[in-house]
Amino acid sequence: MATTLTQPARRFTDRSPKSMNQSSSARRNTDKVPKVVHHQPPKSLVPKNPGHASELETQVTLLQEDLTRTKEQLALTETQKRRAQQELEEAKNQLSILSSKYKDLHWKNIDLSASEDDRIKELRELSKERDRAWQSELDALKNQHALDLAALSFASKEIQRLRMHLSKVIESESVYADESETANSELVELKQEMGRTISTVEELKTSS
Repeated sequence: MATTLTQPARRFTDRSPKSMNQSSSARRNTDKVPKVVHHQPPKSLVPKNPGHASELETQVTLLQEDLTRTKEQLALTETQKRRAQQELEEAKNQLSILSSKYKDLHWKNIDLSASEDDRIKELRELSKERDRAWQSELDALKNQHALDLAALSFASKEIQRLRMHLSKVIESESVYADESETANSELVELKQEMGRTISTVEELKTSS
């Protein structure tokens, strides 16, 4: 396959670190449910020359890179979730220790002053508030994990679909070589569809 069409294929979306960072910053606080966009595939894929098949292979490669980045984000989310769970367990242990100390003090010091008793209650309330905050963070990480899984599944399905299109294109090259105008129109339509697909994958990633 020829490889000279790599640069045109990259015109569909800007994948530079600067562009990805800006997109991520703009959507960092937006809670979105992944939207799966269904596209009507072309009835036939008839490229003008083998170079068009190489262009489709380039698009598949770009989506595979997106899939890899999504998997990395998923692994990071898993790490954060485990850390939050560990912190939550530590908070529960601290609360248990604090409660035990409170009971010991209560039975050993019946004459404990009202101010000291209030202070212990205050510490217990602070511990409960911290416990609730960590639980909230853990729930947020679980939600993010679900979004990442949905994005990963969507990207995998899109790659499989494009591979099937690519296979049809390669099979049809030798049969419909004379239908150049029709093939060019369908190839442009496929490029537009792939551009929308890549944009959808980017939105799913940045929303996470």
